[in-house]
Amino acid sequence: MCPGLPSGRPDDSPPHPTDQGEDVVAYTMNGRLRGRTARVADGRVQVYMFLGVPYARPPLGGLRFHAPLPHEPWTGVRNATQHGAHCAQDIPQDRRFYHSIPLFMPHARISEDCLFLDVYTPTMDTTARLAVLFFIHGGGLFSGSGAQYDGRALAAMGNIVVVIINYRLGILGFSGIGGQWNVGFLDQIIALRWVQQNIHVFGGDPGQVTVAGQSAGGNSVGLLVLSPLTDGLFHRAISQSGAASTIPTQPNTDHTENIFFLLSRLCTRPSPSETLECLNLGLRNLSAEDFVNAWGWRHQPAVDGFFLPDQPTTLLKNGSAKNIEYLMGVTNHEMGHVIALDWHFIGEKDRDQIRSIIAAGYRDYFQCMNGQTDVYIDVSKFISDPLLDLYKMEQDPLMQVIGDMMFTVPTVNTAWYRTDTPVYLYEFQHRPSWHHSRPAHVKADHGDELLFVFGAPFFDWPRNPADPAWRVNFTEEERVLSRKILTYWTNFVKTGDPNRGDTEPTSTFDLEAWPRYSRENQEYLQLDLDISTAHRLKEEKVKLINDMLACSNSSVSSSGLDRTVMTLCVLMLCFYYGLL
Repeated sequence: MCPGLPSGRPDDSPPHPTDQGEDVVAYTMNGRLRGRTARVADGRVQVYMFLGVPYARPPLGGLRFHAPLPHEPWTGVRNATQHGAHCAQDIPQDRRFYHSIPLFMPHARISEDCLFLDVYTPTMDTTARLAVLFFIHGGGLFSGSGAQYDGRALAAMGNIVVVIINYRLGILGFSGIGGQWNVGFLDQIIALRWVQQNIHVFGGDPGQVTVAGQSAGGNSVGLLVLSPLTDGLFHRAISQSGAASTIPTQPNTDHTENIFFLLSRLCTRPSPSETLECLNLGLRNLSAEDFVNAWGWRHQPAVDGFFLPDQPTTLLKNGSAKNIEYLMGVTNHEMGHVIALDWHFIGEKDRDQIRSIIAAGYRDYFQCMNGQTDVYIDVSKFISDPLLDLYKMEQDPLMQVIGDMMFTVPTVNTAWYRTDTPVYLYEFQHRPSWHHSRPAHVKADHGDELLFVFGAPFFDWPRNPADPAWRVNFTEEERVLSRKILTYWTNFVKTGDPNRGDTEPTSTFDLEAWPRYSRENQEYLQLDLDISTAHRLKEEKVKLINDMLACSNSSVSSSGLDRTVMTLCVLMLCFYYGLL
């Protein structure tokens, strides 16, 4: 049995403060919404907030597992001053996990009626035509919520409209039980359509939409860029610690076996007749909690020929991605503490130990193609000594190599294949000052850039003030770093260039120039208290990991590569939930 999660009380933090300011009413295509005003940056800047706005019909009853449908109009004025319910997930488990980032769950309500979004805007002038940031939360496609993110500072200080969404998670979003795959991604698409139809009401420009996300949200962005269903719905993209191939994609094969596996777990009843009745009802009578409790990692993107026509790596190599500007990057220690938590005991420095652990995870999942025959192989021989030599002197070398495999390599590969259009690459390197419990060698961990991107130093980031463990305080140097990062991001949202805003010159904030990524120089920006430019992010590690994932010099099926990474994901999640 692996060690459990770090001790720590559940999140009792209050909801994001929405009871301040005056009421404001917006007139959307579906009906009127009542929002509130608030102020950030020591009260100097006002922002309008509309929370818990429905963007699609509740996926209940016969609509469970169904592609989302547009929301029906309502009469009267709908209250939009509180966050909507989180999509179905294990909230107590999530709260312990997000304690480490910190991204607080402001309430504990889960429901299948969860297709809501939040809008933050600095103006209600319908002619303002401000650029729009559409943000997708992370959480491995099985946890997280838009309510964890507060867009006030980003909207007010960046002078953009910020939209943050929920989408169906886990089995309800990605199992294909109802015959429709990728419904969680289809939720994201219908939310983007809502933006196209309504964002002008909030001062936004439907012709200036940037889709952005972190972790599984960054993976979502990568897939939305590749999908033929999203043409015209957005115009730029930002992926933070996630790319199209970060979460493995099921190949375009018969998924009957996987679906049967899920059904058999969900429809276990005292008698065969009751089990058959459950199956015949299409699982409609099960509760959201039943799906959350039915553990099974069969919720992941799938090549369905509709949302996703082929494997992401194939689409990237074939140039199927949209001709848009892309800003993307990673932290320099993605598997430092947040995901790995306290199971650093497996960070052995002995190369044979590392090789055996990785090989055990690969076994039965990694396939090399030998002519027309799938051959299962001993993967350990492809985990080369030169690769292990690069990591053996580091703390937790196994975590380092897995982190690079899951996040760094897919991100660098995506940048490499997209150099025909503007790409801006970064590595976030700053260890936040409030992290005292993580290992000393960990600098920037998974998610550490989020509070800086969202401008948390400039308003009261949600927390429980009665518990010092939840306090998030920023140094003056971190406030400067957050202001610079917020400016880079909003410049990109406005112009497609992080160096150039629409009205304010770069020199106003003394921003270091961010070079465009190219195959020749492979320049990227190191985001730390002292920002600098560097070349060829982890070049040797990226090359050797790519060689390994390519099955040495063999011809590898896309499904084989993705299954390899999937195995590592499963291992991590098993450790996280104490299942191994």
